[in-house]
Parts: sequence; structure tokens; C-alpha cells
Amino acid sequence: MSEFERLTKIWKDEGYPLSTGASGYYARSETGYPIHGNIVDRLAQYEDLGSPEEVAKLAKAKEEGRLIVLPVPIGGSIYVPFRYQDLDNNIDEGVEELHLSGYCKEGEREFYMTYDDSGTNDIEPCEVYITKEEAEQALKVKGAEQCR
Repeated sequence: MSEFERLTKIWKDEGYPLSTGASGYYARSETGYPIHGNIVDRLAQYEDLGSPEEVAKLAKAKEEGRLIVLPVPIGGSIYVPFRYQDLDNNIDEGVEELHLSGYCKEGEREFYMTYDDSGTNDIEPCEVYITKEEAEQALKVKGAEQCR
């Protein structure tokens, strides 16, 4: 793999005579002349993604269906609203904090694998929220409706 050298740099010295894009990046072409405007911003966005080889690998993985974007990093907290009604019509509801441990797709079925102090669970993606506040709001809106 070749050594990746950025062509854009973050603007540091306001007195230096380089043009910047809206993102605050600047760049110079191989001839030494400044590269202007949207070109700098577009190039900086691509360079922020990684080396051309890394970007190509990600694009291939996406094309082949191997790229999964998780809602949080492995071990991160996710929040799941719940509402259960027992045989005596007692209702228990709230928001459960779980930790993401993986993702699984088996045919048409897909779920996140999670854990907490009481053990492990499989949660469908439609039930997952990144903040407790989002999960509480979903519980209010959905009421007794559940994905499970």
C-alpha cells in the first residue's frame, strides 16, 4: 500500500496568502498555485475518508453488501423502550440501557446483539435509540405498539 499524502491542510495561518474553501481547508496544486473554492472542500472531504486504497475497499464492501454502519461502537450504549402487560393487566414500561456487542443478519432477519447486567438480548434495529431521551419520546408516541 502506498503512503497516503494529503493534498489539503486545515487553514492555520490567516496571514498566509492561500485561498480556503468554506470548510477552512486550503490546498496547492503541484504547480504551487492555490486550488480554489468548492474544489478544496470536495477534495478535503475525500481525504477525510482515508487513503484512496481505504476508500476503494469501503466502496467494494458496500457494493458487496458487507458494509454495516452500527448506531454506536461495539460496547456503546443504546436505549430500548419497553412496555409489557402481564396476565393481571399490570403495565410495566420504561427505557432499558443496553450495550451493543454485535450485528447479525440471517436471511431477511436482522438484529443487534446486546448485553447488560442481566445477560444478553437480541434487539431488532427498529427498537434502538442512541439517546435515552429519544427512547422515552418513542415510548410516549408508540404507547403499547412494539417492534418485537
